[in-house]
Amino acid sequence: MAKVRTRQRGGSWYYSYELPSVGGKRKRKEVGGFASEQEAYDAGIKDMAKYNDGEPTVKKQGLSLSDYLDYWYENHVKINMRYNTCYNYEKVIRLHIKPSLGRYKLQNLTPLIIQEWLNKKAMDGYMRSSLDDMKKVLSGALKYAVYPAQLLTHNPAAGVVLPNVDIKPQSPDEKVLSDEDMQKLIKRFPPGNPYYIMIMIGYYTGLRIGEVLGLTWDCVDLENQTISVEKTMTRLYGQTGQIGFGAPKTKESERVVSFGSALASALRKHKIMQAENELKYGGYYRRTYLLEEKQGNKIFQHVVSAEKSVPMLAKKIDMVCTQANGEFVKPSSFSHVTKIARVELGINFSFHSFRHTHATVLIENGANIKEVQRRLGHSSFETTMDTYSHATQKMSSDAVDIFESAARGIS
Repeated sequence: MAKVRTRQRGGSWYYSYELPSVGGKRKRKEVGGFASEQEAYDAGIKDMAKYNDGEPTVKKQGLSLSDYLDYWYENHVKINMRYNTCYNYEKVIRLHIKPSLGRYKLQNLTPLIIQEWLNKKAMDGYMRSSLDDMKKVLSGALKYAVYPAQLLTHNPAAGVVLPNVDIKPQSPDEKVLSDEDMQKLIKRFPPGNPYYIMIMIGYYTGLRIGEVLGLTWDCVDLENQTISVEKTMTRLYGQTGQIGFGAPKTKESERVVSFGSALASALRKHKIMQAENELKYGGYYRRTYLLEEKQGNKIFQHVVSAEKSVPMLAKKIDMVCTQANGEFVKPSSFSHVTKIARVELGINFSFHSFRHTHATVLIENGANIKEVQRRLGHSSFETTMDTYSHATQKMSSDAVDIFESAARGIS
């Protein structure tokens, strides 16, 4: 067993002890600067005990949940999670967990305390999805405290359940666009309007708005009529509101979606129009560039634009969704379309309505549910079934009618 040794050099005392050999070579740790031999020896004993016990970076005794969450966020969340996920976690911790639970010692946190906290949030009017986010963040932090941090022996949030929030369900039909609604939208935002191609892509593919805005022409195969979903456009929170590319929502969201002749024709005409606009605007036409910035182990992809006449060293990218002058369409701008649709056209919808309509039409007309799941990029079959249960119920009713007709009234 290694022993702490002391020695004097100059006017100071040093302690040292042997470390495990590396590659057959012996190693020793030595620390000096102590006023006496006893002081050096005592410090050496404590240091060697810490080394042998593998003492964690954070101290177990007396650690508050607030301080532990800071440690977890810095040493796990910021290192392993996407930028916008970090932003959302930080907001949940700052606004919801710390004000109510932060004062508790980590060791004193119990399932009852957490359950009462969640129940209180429900009584305050928070939606079930928000409650789920709060529980997920806290449970994830406490799971890490069990392992690998080894600060707790069990996760006190593991058995906590989400309160049953009594929310009036929104009728799925309110989100499904009729043929008449689509005709009104196309008439109000016709070919040539920067939002026309967004409407067409959303309706014919079911892509999310960030996936549509993140499309570059190298992801669109007009010959084979497919779109490769490889990235999504998002606002980089905390980066002074800059726009950038992020990874799709889930692993399953990275997919190839096929489309038909109607969208193929619209895309071809749109690409020709972009080329014509570039000639029309000349040096004032705006091009889009990708700037990469490294922060720690993460690389952020910022999307910026500049007039064609301005020299740029950054990588040029060809966006599908652009304004007439070449400026790429930003995520927040589609609110202009929804406002006009609601006030002027009497259509209560959002961009997500195209996705909902696309899936509903497919399912109600007999499309394979697994294929619908793949097209939408849902992470599980259950998500598709739960979201579009109204459509599958209609299919069940239709199936009864089909069999009744085929049975020819046998009794």
